[in-house]
Amino acid sequence: MSHPKRIETVHIESLNNELCLYDWQRMEVHNLNPTAATVWTLCDGQTSPQQMAAQLPGDLTPAQAEELVWLTLSRLEKAHLLQEAVVKPAGHKTLTRRELLKGLGVAAALLPVVSSIVAPDPVAAQSPAPTPTLQPVG
Repeated sequence: MSHPKRIETVHIESLNNELCLYDWQRMEVHNLNPTAATVWTLCDGQTSPQQMAAQLPGDLTPAQAEELVWLTLSRLEKAHLLQEAVVKPAGHKTLTRRELLKGLGVAAALLPVVSSIVAPDPVAAQSPAPTPTLQPVG
């Protein structure tokens, strides 16, 4: 995939600088931290990972920013938030999370976080009905 595209089957809620995505087809809820939210928003099918890297905030080298984008795309793919599989270009060395952390130093807070849970069905999501209490007579 040279230009990643996000799925369109989600309801989006903005929470400060994070995104909360409800995938109504898979019945899953995903929370994206600012880095993951930025990359996911840029997954419009027109923007390349290199172009995404140039738009990331922070004092990152171009190589660090691009590696951060690839890590984010991988996490978004695992969460089923992209339309197609992520395929790195041939010859592109994949850094481990540890190597990326070592290279980022203080900017490690920029690592992408995609938290996912299974959403309850509508019946399970309802509040329980109050149980009547018996009052003593007399």
